[in-house]
Amino acid sequence: MDELDSLVIGKTLEGGWLVQEPRHVQRDSPSACRAYVARNAKGENAFVKVLDPRANGSLQDAQNNISQFIYERAIVDVCTERKMHRVIRGLEYGILKTPEPFSVSLHYLIFE
Repeated sequence: MDELDSLVIGKTLEGGWLVQEPRHVQRDSPSACRAYVARNAKGENAFVKVLDPRANGSLQDAQNNISQFIYERAIVDVCTERKMHRVIRGLEYGILKTPEPFSVSLHYLIFE
C-alpha cells in the first residue's frame, strides 16, 4: 500500500460508498488513475477510479489526463440523466479532501 492508498482506503465517499481495497487493473499504457473497490450499506460493490495527483509527465500529459477524466465524469452525468445502465452504470463522482496540513483534492468516479 502506498501513500495514495492510505488516503483513500477506509474512507466513505458521497453516496455512502466505503472504499475497501485497491483493484489492480491490467493496462496497455501508463495511467494517471488508480482503481479501488467500494461497497455501500446494501452490500453492493462498485469500481472507484481516482485521479492520481502524483502522475508524472509533461504539462500536456497532465492536461490530457484531466481532459479524459472530465469526459468520463460527463458520461456519468449523461448516463444518470437518461437512466442508462445496461452496460456499466456511472453512479457518481466527487472530491475527497485529504487532511491538513498538506491537503490534496482527490477526484474520483464511481462505476457499477
